[in-house]
Amino acid sequence: MCISIGTSGVASTASVHDGTGFADATGVFRGLNTDTSREDIARATVEGILCSMRDAMVALEDATKQETNRVLLIGGGAKSEAIRRIAPAIFGVDVLVPEPGEYVAMGAARQAAWVLSGQALPPAWATQGTPKHYEADPDTDTVARYEELRDKTEGW
Repeated sequence: MCISIGTSGVASTASVHDGTGFADATGVFRGLNTDTSREDIARATVEGILCSMRDAMVALEDATKQETNRVLLIGGGAKSEAIRRIAPAIFGVDVLVPEPGEYVAMGAARQAAWVLSGQALPPAWATQGTPKHYEADPDTDTVARYEELRDKTEGW
């Protein structure tokens, strides 16, 4: 069952950024009541994960003074229909999902080749296939709700 983003008022945040991993993660659910469904909790979990990733994206933008114009979604999360559909609303930019592949290894090999080339700019690499495109559909209300929850629970 697919529930639209932010519809039930349930929000979740998980703190895994301290390096201890998911086994020791802590988190908060807000907005639970007797009508809360498994789908509400699942959606809130996905939103919470994506909002945490959005926080990292914004921090990187602030540090580099570069604006994100798209997100390339790879790895296990790219297999999740919920993540693929909700990500453009949370990130506020288009999300591209390429065919499954060894992108981390390929990226490392490309970086090594670039360094060894001695060139200032990386070579133009051939792309593999056409990624599936999920158009940006910003949901600023949901993002604001998660930012408020993050700020209230930071340091718990």
